[in-house]
Amino acid sequence: MKKIPVWSLAMSAFFSISLSGSLYEAGKDHLQAAAGNPEQVERTLADLVGRMGGAAGASAAIPEAKPRPVMLAARAPAKDLQPAIKWVEEQGKPARIEASAAQALGIALSDGQDVPTLQKAYRIKSRNIVYLFNVAKVNGRREVVLSRRIDAIIYAWRITEAGEILTTIYVDNTAELKIDIVPNERYQDLFQECADFFLSKVPAPSVG
Repeated sequence: MKKIPVWSLAMSAFFSISLSGSLYEAGKDHLQAAAGNPEQVERTLADLVGRMGGAAGASAAIPEAKPRPVMLAARAPAKDLQPAIKWVEEQGKPARIEASAAQALGIALSDGQDVPTLQKAYRIKSRNIVYLFNVAKVNGRREVVLSRRIDAIIYAWRITEAGEILTTIYVDNTAELKIDIVPNERYQDLFQECADFFLSKVPAPSVG
């Protein structure tokens, strides 16, 4: 009976578990060199197994998902929001956004204090709703926050000067203060209601 080299038997077994071509050729060369030395063959096989596992792991790697910014359709037109912001800055009264709400909105101060603002607020007694428009300076930049409050429930939106929603929070102060950051799409209808209300309140430009 013709004797089959040990390296040939070993490579046949490895080929049955689908080594890549380059790894197969490398293994063949190493096992041929180790022929006649069982211990060397065993070490070579162990090395190939490790290399095969690394290659399989690399091919199966799943790229890490990257967060995507949320772009929203619901917004007040930029040409209308600018006069509203200017109106609040000129005629708004001093107010504050509570520190924990400011942190959730992404406008927290470095010292952790409440954020001072200029504010316009209107209460609709028939519906028990309060609309609030806050403009603040945080770290040298202008921040705009619209809010809608009914009893102990507050919806608040941090927005750009162009009217795009950056962050939405839901505040429940019924029993104890609870603040949740929610998807920007969730309360777009309430945001538009609040924005439209304030746009309707901006005084018409004086003539003459």
